[in-house]
Amino acid sequence: MEYDIIVLDEKYTECTICGTTTPLEYFIPMYEGTQVDITKTKEWAGMPVCRKCYNKNISDLKSPTSE
Repeated sequence: MEYDIIVLDEKYTECTICGTTTPLEYFIPMYEGTQVDITKTKEWAGMPVCRKCYNKNISDLKSPTSE
């Protein structure tokens, strides 16, 4: 007999951007594989990323935009 095991408290996952194994600590807003500005859209989800990818990509959201 075979059983499917569902682990509900995973501690590690793959980084959405680079694919490395990483603890579930950092997330960036994404929609269909692309980082989005959550002030301009309601369609997004927090996707898990490693610290390196987080630091590289979150600066885009923190930098002031010129209009």
